[in-house]
Amino acid sequence: MENELIFYEIRGMRSLRLLVFVLSLSTPALSQNIDDGLWNAGRAFSLELLNKEQVRLQNQLMLVQIYPGFAVVKGQYDILHSGNDSALVSFRWPDTATTVHRFFRHFHNLPSAGMTLLFGKDTLPLTRLSDGLHASVKLAPGVTRLTTYQLAPTNQAKLSAEGSLKEANGFILSFAPEEQQGTRRAFVRLMTTVTQTNLIGVYPQSVTGTMQQLKWEPDSNKAMVIWYEGAAPDYKFEKKVLPKQQLLFEDINGFDLALFDVPDFKAVNKTDFSTNKKSALGSILYFILFSIPWLILVGFIVFLLRKPKKSS
Repeated sequence: MENELIFYEIRGMRSLRLLVFVLSLSTPALSQNIDDGLWNAGRAFSLELLNKEQVRLQNQLMLVQIYPGFAVVKGQYDILHSGNDSALVSFRWPDTATTVHRFFRHFHNLPSAGMTLLFGKDTLPLTRLSDGLHASVKLAPGVTRLTTYQLAPTNQAKLSAEGSLKEANGFILSFAPEEQQGTRRAFVRLMTTVTQTNLIGVYPQSVTGTMQQLKWEPDSNKAMVIWYEGAAPDYKFEKKVLPKQQLLFEDINGFDLALFDVPDFKAVNKTDFSTNKKSALGSILYFILFSIPWLILVGFIVFLLRKPKKSS
């Protein structure tokens, strides 16, 4: 009988250690931290020319439609080839990247859900390399237009600052370095239930807008950030949005720039990129409320394991 009790005690201690280990893995680590910045945002990069001899980007136009949980982006690039003969021109189209930023510290984005590059009506093949998608096309002398379409999830975004996190929807539009980039403009439509009242923060402060529209012409800043109330982190993006990708690309073709040619645009003045302050009491209460059920379960299991069996 004594040996049997010792066996159950040893078995109970092993089970206790196992459950404590599982608890330590399953409990959200309050001390877990990521670098300051905007993480898991949707992001659209502009095309970059790789061979720039006799070729330059004369004009860039980025059209963006912001929805709860995602963004659709159409890019138009007018490329001037000043040579006399056709030339094979290569492009790089970045996608996933972590980059530093003077205001946010870091930008980290989720991969885009769809990326298409058109030369006229022809879809150009894209090759994915470590630094993004690559494509090449033979351009005749004169001006040629390339068009891009992109679908970016925004509902997983997290803003990190001073050890605290805040969740919302985040979208970043990043232009390439200024060299040989020509005129750059960005126009944004806030779609469905999203209006300026849902915007939490917009960067930089040179962005202007109305209730349903934003516009921006980059100067020294090469990125625009839209931080807004939208879809929850568990939004079924793959189920609700991905099947409609082609319809969304067709819809943005109806983007009406005439709506932006009005005098009503004013500075947006949405600057709240703060995170929730850490609360020691809140952290303690959260830990207690989460841990007590597990501790009760551990105690009950140990009690059952240590309880001697009735002899028959």
